[in-house]
Amino acid sequence: MAEGKESKEIISVAQLKENYDIAYSNYNKIFRKMIVLDAVNRSKLWQTIGATFPDYQILPDTNWVNYIVSNLVASIYTVTKSAHLLPTSEDDRELVEHINIALDYIWDTAEVGDYQTRAGSYAALFNLGVTQVGWDSKANKGKGNITLKNINPLRYMRDPFAVSLDTAGYCMTWEELHKSVIASDARYREKFQEFLTKQESVAATSAPPLERSDRANASIAKDYYQIFTHFVKHVDDKGNCKLAEIHTVNNEHIIYSNMDVKPAEFPFAELFCNLPDGDIFGTSEPAKILSNNIAYNILNSMMLTAEYKNQRPPKFISSSSGLNIRTFAKYGNEADHTFIVNGDASRAVHYHQYPAPSATAINQKAGLAADIQVTSGVDGRYTGRDTGSVI
Repeated sequence: MAEGKESKEIISVAQLKENYDIAYSNYNKIFRKMIVLDAVNRSKLWQTIGATFPDYQILPDTNWVNYIVSNLVASIYTVTKSAHLLPTSEDDRELVEHINIALDYIWDTAEVGDYQTRAGSYAALFNLGVTQVGWDSKANKGKGNITLKNINPLRYMRDPFAVSLDTAGYCMTWEELHKSVIASDARYREKFQEFLTKQESVAATSAPPLERSDRANASIAKDYYQIFTHFVKHVDDKGNCKLAEIHTVNNEHIIYSNMDVKPAEFPFAELFCNLPDGDIFGTSEPAKILSNNIAYNILNSMMLTAEYKNQRPPKFISSSSGLNIRTFAKYGNEADHTFIVNGDASRAVHYHQYPAPSATAINQKAGLAADIQVTSGVDGRYTGRDTGSVI
């Protein structure tokens, strides 16, 4: 099968969609927790938990998740130099020196260290960082420049029943692109136009389909389409295992395919912060302390809001005091104002006193902070793990 041609008899759109549905059914719960982690890491804790608060509620965001991620990235995943080979004999010394020079050149020109750091950021937060490795589009007969691309783990799935990429049957990524970007890609142009023509004819004769917002192929902005890149292992007529790369638009129409990718290995490097131990992703340090992070900020909010409320309590004014209520309401909380009242001034106004925070609240908050540091292993003296630390 020639590169770029659709292969209905080997791998159909229906098969690719089935792979997606099977993977998504296993990744769905994991993705939901990852979305919460990502939002909390970006200081969107209170929007994420979805609680409703009164206008006067103070909502601090002590971001333990980001604190842990930043420390892990700085201590483990910030790598500024590539590995070097060591010669095993004098005869190999010159060859190894040339190889090391080439490795350093590739490391610098391909900015491998930057991609490693970005993958490390994902690994520290989600426990998985994914980097796609390949050759540029100008590669000729296996020769070309190395290309790297960081993949958001929220847009990456592999065979959920495989323990690693080596035993996986398929994996996939996806991204949203404007139709002008898709149409400008020579690989997609013809097939994408076929898809658009087909969509126009379907839209003219049927109602729009229902969409689910929790799906990767949910409805997106007008003129934007999701391009799925599927990598699927298959066996040819001679019994040889091949790797196919197939691109679809909205998982509905194949717009590009290469049925014999070389080498026949998935072009991804998975970086785990903690070994998954049979789980798809495993558990990251931020995931372990997420509940404590939420509890810490809720307790902090309660304490601060209680103090704020007691600084601006409701006022009960005696009708016999003769106070100008409008003036007192405007200036009653300010210093250097004088008010004339009838009778005993101490009886003119009563200030309501809200309950003060528990005397143990500060200790409870300190206990949560200590639990977070013990669970994550990251505290004020953290300088990286025994293995992999560069500090």
